Amino acid sequence: MANAGLVARGAHRRGSETSNVRQLRVAVDAAPARRDPTGVGVYVRDLARALVKLEPESVALIGVRPDGPLAATAQAAAHRTWLAGGRHHRWLLHRARRDADEVGGTLVHFTNAAAPLRRMHPYVLTIQDLSLFRHPEHHPSLRLAVAPFTAVAAKRADAIIVPSEATRAELRRVLGIAGRRVVVVPHAASDPDESPPDGAGDRAEARRALGLGEDPYVLSVGTLEPRKNQARLVGAFDRLADRHPSLRLVLVGGEGWRGEALRHALRESSRRDRIHLAGYVPAVRLAALMSGAAVFAYVSLYEGFGLPILDAMRAGIPVVTSAVSSMPEVAGGAAILVDPRDPEAIADGIARALACPAELIRAGHARACGRTWADVAGETWEVYRWAALARDRL
Repeated sequence: MANAGLVARGAHRRGSETSNVRQLRVAVDAAPARRDPTGVGVYVRDLARALVKLEPESVALIGVRPDGPLAATAQAAAHRTWLAGGRHHRWLLHRARRDADEVGGTLVHFTNAAAPLRRMHPYVLTIQDLSLFRHPEHHPSLRLAVAPFTAVAAKRADAIIVPSEATRAELRRVLGIAGRRVVVVPHAASDPDESPPDGAGDRAEARRALGLGEDPYVLSVGTLEPRKNQARLVGAFDRLADRHPSLRLVLVGGEGWRGEALRHALRESSRRDRIHLAGYVPAVRLAALMSGAAVFAYVSLYEGFGLPILDAMRAGIPVVTSAVSSMPEVAGGAAILVDPRDPEAIADGIARALACPAELIRAGHARACGRTWADVAGETWEVYRWAALARDRL
């Protein structure tokens, strides 16, 4: 990542400062990693796996879902607690502190922008983005109720991890939080549960499942909701369809909320028969779809990071993404940037990627393969050490 070197150098300095810090045992909040994870769940899954490999005796996983992707990883951790079911925030309010005590945690990492209201342990907090504050219109009312928890947790945290400079700037602008305790630790391309697809056979099966035949397709991944902007992507596809008569559009993602705009765009589309709604797709099938796409279009209106951008780049697919929030930072000059509110601009960007894919593929692959979850875990561990030292000095 473009700023990963800066983060790593900062982490190294913190490491040298913290050589005398008392033995850490970090209780990592694993509850956001649900079965079939997306978004934050993927971040928690891949980070927790890498942390347990890095520090197996010093990392405990709390709130592990027995049916989730971290069930096996929890067995390799020094200690773990289980979450039988229920909402993450209910567990935070009623059980998280006891779980941290049970595993002997000296520091807790709350991984999804909220922490218990009653503070007992020093803690690090991850905040992916501030869309609840910046774009409340993109969220249902139940989700908006979490915003006060995020504000309080951020003010009390010993350190805050964010995935991008864009989110760090948002923290300063929206919540007035800045300084050394806000640390940028960018993500890496996601690490699926199973092995990657095995060549042409997997891609052919993915095509057959959606009825794509041999036609080229534009792929988009994201929950079907207004912030992900699929309605304008459908409009862009309509503008492309005549110039590319065999091209198809594949939308991968589970049903979100407020789907009226997308449903209207699909009804009005003159090429509805070439648009495929795939729903949620498991990791291996999604990897196969990625590897077979002609272009990956990620034209969200707002993101704190945008992990699918890296996933597509690693798969060797040219990427078109939004020129707003964190997405130019994540793309790092290896994607075509477009105005996500302008279907004509989106269509033009996709057409450019279709015409000249080779340079985008080379640059994108180098970008995505330049960072691993082992790197993310190492930098995250140094944040833990720095936060623990800061508390010891109080």
